[in-house]
Amino acid sequence: MNLALRIVLYLLLAGALLFCVSGFTATFEPIEPAVRMTMRVLYGLGAMLAAVGLTVLKLPRRPRG
Repeated sequence: MNLALRIVLYLLLAGALLFCVSGFTATFEPIEPAVRMTMRVLYGLGAMLAAVGLTVLKLPRRPRG
């Protein structure tokens, strides 16, 4: 994968991770319990997926050949 593409993907996934973390912390404000749990699950899953994507991008690349 091209280095420029890896950098762009890394920045997008880092932004998504930060968005999910801030959204998760926003669910601690007083809202309906059902909505609160739904949003926590969605933000938690989004954060985990972004973290996995960042981890995969940081893995060493296999040489072509």
